Amino acid sequence: MHRTEASLSFALELLGIVKVYGTTEVLHGVDLRVRPGSIHALVGANGAGKSTLLKIAVGATPATAGRVIVNGLERHFSGPLEARRAGIGMVFQERSLVPDLSIVDNIFLNGEIRRAGLIDGRAEVRETQQIFERLGVQIPPTALVGRLGVADQQMVEIAKALRLATSVLILDEPTAALTEREVQRLFAVVRQIASSGVGIVYVSHRLAEVFELCDEVTVLRDGRTVMSTPVRETSMRDVVEAIAGGIFQHAHEGAATSETQTHRSLRSGERSPLLEVRGLHVGTKLRDICFEVCAGEIVGVAGLAGSGRSTLLAALFGVIPRRAGEIRVAGRRVNPSSPAEAIRQGLYLIPEDRKTEGLVLSHSVEANVVISILRRLCLGPLINGKRSAEVALQTIAQLRIQPADRRQPVEWLSGGNQQKVVLGKAFNARCRVLLLDEPTFGVDVRSRTEISARVRAFADAGNAAVWVTSDLRELREVADRILILADGTLRDIVPNWPQRRGESEIAHLMQPRSVVHADPAVRDDHG
Repeated sequence: MHRTEASLSFALELLGIVKVYGTTEVLHGVDLRVRPGSIHALVGANGAGKSTLLKIAVGATPATAGRVIVNGLERHFSGPLEARRAGIGMVFQERSLVPDLSIVDNIFLNGEIRRAGLIDGRAEVRETQQIFERLGVQIPPTALVGRLGVADQQMVEIAKALRLATSVLILDEPTAALTEREVQRLFAVVRQIASSGVGIVYVSHRLAEVFELCDEVTVLRDGRTVMSTPVRETSMRDVVEAIAGGIFQHAHEGAATSETQTHRSLRSGERSPLLEVRGLHVGTKLRDICFEVCAGEIVGVAGLAGSGRSTLLAALFGVIPRRAGEIRVAGRRVNPSSPAEAIRQGLYLIPEDRKTEGLVLSHSVEANVVISILRRLCLGPLINGKRSAEVALQTIAQLRIQPADRRQPVEWLSGGNQQKVVLGKAFNARCRVLLLDEPTFGVDVRSRTEISARVRAFADAGNAAVWVTSDLRELREVADRILILADGTLRDIVPNWPQRRGESEIAHLMQPRSVVHADPAVRDDHG
């Protein structure tokens, strides 16, 4: 091992990292330097090379060229175990916990404390309690992981990684499934870990978090480092432009143009209701829901976890039955009892979990984007291969799906490009009403901007969209009006144009009625 004076001030250095798969070079001399006790954001579009770089950092794959230096010592990891022994821990976006095991058993899985060849359960519980005290977590170490909420499971993941992360802790999209209160709790934990001298690599698509939490930021684009700077010396716009490489401004200009056209038509009364929902009851979850969405309009849906946001979309799409209620599309009464019937009646759902509900991952891009229109592509009992390829190529071009290869298996695509494939299916089905459930979850800022612009263009063409998201900033950006669900009812419908509603006002309306009555004051936070 070789120690250099220049490296002593860094917990982790990845210098000139090159990675080649076959004939494809995916990393082109990337640099990342993380200081002890700092929180360093690593951001970039899906496919920019973040995951590959982190796999090299944790020993999951070797670099083709370049140097990995931990606390001044150059390392050549043969696998993740060596990286962990060097003091590098990572919390992956996909949870690695075993739900049927206790917290302590998960934390020490494949790394048990042994005395005379036997597992020392008491020592493991003591160490778990010490880690939890450090993190400010109050959960019994013997509790089953499967019975914990999402936020507590995330804390267990962090405790599991932190046990070995004496030098560097890598957090990959740690807030993706957390509420705002849980996010703030996590931030406090991350700051506490950093204050102990551990260098934090924080990967997130939510740039507001980067500016609230992080000390430094490195931006990757197309396998290259295009920005590395202290957060205080840059701006949100500069980071977005570094990530998007000029595409961001173009997409926003297009979205702004069609937004103006849409609002002009809505204001003049040219648009008529395209979706009408009257007296909708769904089990014990939703009661007497009534609203309408005009042609050319995006209506957002806000509510706390469990408020019935996803249930509303599922009921409209025929996934779950309705107890009562009337649904009309373009003035015609519809009664979707299954997704296939809902699609025939002009409704299409973009599900929250694209990997299990929206895509056939092992199939090609072409197979996925035409699966919703197979009947239109058939010549007798056979599919017209030429026409299928034309539709796929047209969809790829319109949605800027990368790589632009219709034969590429969807599982090889980044999250943002996978979501574009799901959207392509919906557009090809010629739906009139698009139902979107967390459509930008796990999607980078460039793809998020492109998806928002595509949905706005879809609405502006005389269609409509219902957009469910837990991200209030996103809701304020995309929605013309916002439905507030609370206590199983439609609490309010608030206009979001021409003046955007404040996040605090929306969040206040989302609270259970007892909370709203207890604190009637709402801070005026229009922006």
